[in-house]
Amino acid sequence: MNDLISVIMPAYKSQATIKKSIESVLSQSYTNLELIVVIDGEEDNTYEVCASINDKRLRIFQKENSGVVGAYCFGIKQAKGQYIAFCDSDDSYKQGFLEKGIGLIEEKDCDFVSFAYEVVNPKGQVLESIRNTIENGLYDKEKIDSEILPLLVFNSFIREQMFILLVLRWNKIYKKSLVDKFVDSLDQKCRQIEDNFFTINAVLNASSFYIDNDFKCYEYCIGESSISSGWQNDSILDAYFYTIECIAKRVEKVPQINPHQVDLLAYDNARIVFRRCARNADFKAAKALLAKIRKNERVHRVKFSELKMLKNKIYHIGLKCHLNWILYMIFKR
Repeated sequence: MNDLISVIMPAYKSQATIKKSIESVLSQSYTNLELIVVIDGEEDNTYEVCASINDKRLRIFQKENSGVVGAYCFGIKQAKGQYIAFCDSDDSYKQGFLEKGIGLIEEKDCDFVSFAYEVVNPKGQVLESIRNTIENGLYDKEKIDSEILPLLVFNSFIREQMFILLVLRWNKIYKKSLVDKFVDSLDQKCRQIEDNFFTINAVLNASSFYIDNDFKCYEYCIGESSISSGWQNDSILDAYFYTIECIAKRVEKVPQINPHQVDLLAYDNARIVFRRCARNADFKAAKALLAKIRKNERVHRVKFSELKMLKNKIYHIGLKCHLNWILYMIFKR
């Protein structure tokens, strides 16, 4: 077990956090690695921070800003390894991630392995641990077709069960031969939930994968200014819906996938966007966003009976009955 692994790290305005992220990769027990940092635009001193680290395994690239998908696709094209992994520039690897991941892929002869991970705050305090909904074990092509694909896009409105397989790039290790099959089909215009699209493509191209929920491989750092919680304007909703339509197009000819799953995904993400708006913007912006959500055909196709949790049912009634102020006040909390 000594094949080269290429770790891809997209970076944008990361001068304050990237050194810790880089060190978490370079200090791994599995040492035959290259770390490819792709700086997506020149906005701060990220390059200088990276260049100050003296390690021949570190490769630094700068390119014009094109978004995270463009950055990690560029990195994949530069990769020389037989395996691919990802680390975002404000997160950290847990010790043993690469060694355990490559070991499992070789032992189980599978295309990728998916682990659990920890959510931490900027002080490194663990806020929660998150695992795949499906249980530990090997999922071969037969199991993928019968157990995974029917619920791959969206599983449940219950948060802990929303996706049966965590739709993330970075809690997994992949054979590069798998990623090469679909990297050219990844849309660089995807700016929200782009990891959903990546994971769906990985599963659709895989012959098998392995789940290990006992090992927490990664520290996902979430702060007050996280891109997943802030608000600029309602173009955020457009970005979510753009990726969702990319997903719809990708799965439309997969017979095991019910296309209504895409409607459920659109519905839930529209609710997430509204929550972001309510917490960070005024009532006028929230009211305008609700009007925009109501115009989406996929949102309209979701029925009240499909919802599980009380907050989703309240949201559904408020959306249908135009109870804008009530929804704003509830979601603002």
